[in-house]
Amino acid sequence: PECQTVFTISKTQLQGREGLVRCGHCTTVFRGDENLIDQNPAKPSAAESPEAAKPVEAPAPKPKQVATPQAPDPIPASAPAANEPVQEIPIPPAAKLTPVEINTTKKPRHIRPEQLQLSRDEVKDILHGLVGRKPGERTRPLFWGLGILLLFILLAGQTLYYYRDSLAWHPKAGPYVQQACEQLGCSIAPRRDVALIELTGTTVAPHPKYNNILRVKATLINRAKYTQPFPLMEVKLTNRRGETTSRRLFTPDQYLKDKAHLAEGMPLNTARRTRLDVNNPDRKTEGYEIRLVAQ
Repeated sequence: PECQTVFTISKTQLQGREGLVRCGHCTTVFRGDENLIDQNPAKPSAAESPEAAKPVEAPAPKPKQVATPQAPDPIPASAPAANEPVQEIPIPPAAKLTPVEINTTKKPRHIRPEQLQLSRDEVKDILHGLVGRKPGERTRPLFWGLGILLLFILLAGQTLYYYRDSLAWHPKAGPYVQQACEQLGCSIAPRRDVALIELTGTTVAPHPKYNNILRVKATLINRAKYTQPFPLMEVKLTNRRGETTSRRLFTPDQYLKDKAHLAEGMPLNTARRTRLDVNNPDRKTEGYEIRLVAQ
């Protein structure tokens, strides 16, 4: 493509050097696989031949042969580059230097008012330099502050939700928590403290109908200053060696005689009688234990 020379080359030669060839005429290296053409030389016309005007009887025509230049050898991987003549570039003469006069006289100290005026861009540059931050960077602390505030609100909301039962009965925070739950639709468990429920009047006797059943009776009295729900009651029977022979956990609807007391709960200083039937398989019970469990 550099000198427009046409030559023939085989596909094997192209594939052997990844398509790179060197021109045998101008020694230019190029990609032969991207410059393939179909060589169909046209016959010269009679007007172009200088001898066509002469009425000379031509001999019998012979087959014409198109001379093709010899195909260049493929470029080896370690072939050195062709030495080309270095063209000298003339260096222009240096420009003539002319002396510059420097005015060393002192300027007057008087400053004109218009010299003190600054453009709007100059004022912005000075302010940005004093602040030390770009205008876009000033909004970053605001975003960080808003993010921290949102996280704090979320954490406070989760704390109030999980501990709402305890906070709802706090003297100061209780009314606000109850009002918030009414707006959000969350429920608050009734206030309770089993440590303030007194267990008294306990008795154990055989069941009147079944031989392997013991009937335990007890009285519950709420000593708290507020009404609270009935607790769970656990009864454990033990033998002479202190080993547990039977254990059962009773719900309020199982041990209360009067089921109407379930809805109203345990009023302050009001006694409620209970009855619990416990299995006594080996009839060797020597002791028992009653424990109150909060629901």
